[in-house]
Amino acid sequence: MKKETRKLIKLIIPSEVNLLEIMNQLVFKGAVKISSDFITAKQILDAWHHNKSVICCGEVPESFRSLAIEVRIVTSDSAGLTNVININHDIVKQFEYIAEKNNVDIGDHKSNSSGLTGFPSIADCKYCNYMKANFYDDRISNYRITYRSDHFAVMPGLGQFINGYFLVIPFHHIMSTGELTNPNLLLELFEVIDDMKYILNLTYNSSNILVWENGTGNGGYGKAKDSIVHAHVHLAPSSLSAKQIQSISGFSFKEIHSKEIFDFGERSYLLIQGTEENQWFINDDPELYIPRQYIRQLIADEYDLEEVWNWRTHEFCDKILQTMADVNHALKNNWTRLPARIRERVSPFVNNV
Repeated sequence: MKKETRKLIKLIIPSEVNLLEIMNQLVFKGAVKISSDFITAKQILDAWHHNKSVICCGEVPESFRSLAIEVRIVTSDSAGLTNVININHDIVKQFEYIAEKNNVDIGDHKSNSSGLTGFPSIADCKYCNYMKANFYDDRISNYRITYRSDHFAVMPGLGQFINGYFLVIPFHHIMSTGELTNPNLLLELFEVIDDMKYILNLTYNSSNILVWENGTGNGGYGKAKDSIVHAHVHLAPSSLSAKQIQSISGFSFKEIHSKEIFDFGERSYLLIQGTEENQWFINDDPELYIPRQYIRQLIADEYDLEEVWNWRTHEFCDKILQTMADVNHALKNNWTRLPARIRERVSPFVNNV
């Protein structure tokens, strides 16, 4: 189930508790704090416009009261009550638990320990290390690189809750495809994407392949430390389109030509391929809160799969192996009619698996 944003969370705080002390701790990327005694509809709608929830403690307009999730602040244990925060315990963790219980996405906590403070290290990059280590991952016990061009590798990633889910990863340690300022590299990326669509259609008889990227700004600042901060483009069998995602999310996307992608390497963005050749849709609004793994959440909803989209908690190594077997079988059975470029780039995978 996709987590909800644009929620109203009202704190009920007793007079003897320091309001400022509580509010100062509740700083989340997906929420706006409003400490005033009276909350206006405009303040709430402005936060919702940026896909953020509101944390407040004042009076809210009558039309919003039925929508509010009330969280009571207490000074002692209160057995039997729900949505309660005891100030004698970790306030942030209790608040995060309440948000999780109510299926609300408030984003990462903005603390010194929650995000990167500088350019992510190549030495710590899981993708860089994986590709240096002969493409081997002992959790899966086989080679995962399915397709390899001069500058990109393609492999099924962790969290493969549906078969046929692949990642296109540049060998060079960059934050997003927006940093591919060399037009030849961008053209090579599009070749790889087109070839993988061909392979997925051959394997699963599906021409509906969604392609997207959660691009990171070129400094990588603020990303959660457990994120893999190395460019990777997602491909997954899905009937969702960029325009459908825009309608579902309420996000505003700009339509751009493929050659314009390298104009967007400075800051984070959500990029989705359109249905026409060279058509892409992008949102790089720095004020907009885009939940982590947002498109994965939408695809999980599409397939009616609950609580499986988070690759940190659901690795699905068995599905990675199944996807590798499916693709290998399809490539071998159709080898003589594969385009020459695809045969060359998948040959090591076909011969080794």
